[in-house]
Formats: sequence, structure tokens, C-alpha cells
Amino acid sequence: DNGISKIIKTSGNRTNFPFDGDQVYIHFIGKTIDGTIFENIREKSSFSFILGSPEEPIKGFNYAIKSMKKGEISTLTIRAKYAYGSVGNGDLVPPNATCIYEIELISFNNNCDISTEKDGSILKKF
Repeated sequence: DNGISKIIKTSGNRTNFPFDGDQVYIHFIGKTIDGTIFENIREKSSFSFILGSPEEPIKGFNYAIKSMKKGEISTLTIRAKYAYGSVGNGDLVPPNATCIYEIELISFNNNCDISTEKDGSILKKF
């Protein structure tokens, strides 16, 4: 639905991609469409979260990061539907705003519990 577009700036160095349930570590800079930076994780240490979890930063990260390889740096244009929606993000991102992110996938875990029971009986490994 053209809600997310991606331009690869630097290709990644592996052939596998992260999946839901993987712990991912990223650097990113978030901007509004006019170029105003609202968050810069590059100035801090890396940011991590479980891909596909309800606590992920925005829905667009889930889709985009699953298409990235370790070491890849991409510029993502994420429409409001996949970013902060009609609510926005306080004073940082207005309602219905398209956001631009430059994301670097630093790393992700190579083990993921894919068992139905989430009991570690089936792990994906690379």
C-alpha cells in the first residue's frame, strides 16, 4: 500500500534476515518530512527491541527491519499509518505525519524460538 519505502544506502554483509522474536540492535535518526530531527539514537548507544513485539517503537520498523541484513543502512519513508498515526508523538511528531528514518541494523540474535509453545523446543539458527 506504499506505506513504507526503503532506499538502501549501504548493503549488509550477510545473507540472512531477522525474524519476529529476534532481538535487534539498531542505530537510527528519525525526522519529520520537513527534515526536523525528533530522535537521534546515533548520539546515544544502540537501541534494541524484540522484533514483532507489542513494545516495538512503530509498526513500520517491524516490516522494514525484517528486510534488512546485518550492517545495512537504509533510509525509510514511513507514512503515518505505520508510524505514529493520527495521534502523533507528543510535541515531537505531529498527527498524521510521514516520518523519515535512517536505520542501521547493527546486529540481531541468531536464535529464535519458533515453537508454538515458545518453550525452546524448536529454534531457528543461522
